[in-house]
Amino acid sequence: MAQGRVDLSEMIRDPLMAVIERNLGRKVAGFLSSSQQHPDLISFVFVLETSPLLRAVDDEDVDRA
Repeated sequence: MAQGRVDLSEMIRDPLMAVIERNLGRKVAGFLSSSQQHPDLISFVFVLETSPLLRAVDDEDVDRA
């Protein structure tokens, strides 16, 4: 059963990353998955690159320094 979860995670990783990147307009910088048997759970965590809006704020802070 555990190997099935690993296989599922690997099988849907790229399609899910594509959906997230397309809908959010941001690149996925990292992907983590985890599962447990009791109760039967699986989770996916997508870490996104910094938003261009946040980068612009950071650049302004650097310019002010």
